[in-house]
Amino acid sequence: MNIYRGIDRYKFPNWEGWKIIDDYAKISLNETTIKQLCDNNIQLQTLVKSHYKGKE
Repeated sequence: MNIYRGIDRYKFPNWEGWKIIDDYAKISLNETTIKQLCDNNIQLQTLVKSHYKGKE
């Protein structure tokens, strides 16, 4: 997965959320499953909100 919730891995390669997403990718190759796991991860959703904070 190279884009999650509008955050592009190529533009933001150091975003902390990629570590979580990559860990999920190691246990599942199914992109739908990875997305569901990500969407239910509170820590990841907090990182998404922090990424967009101040960009409104």
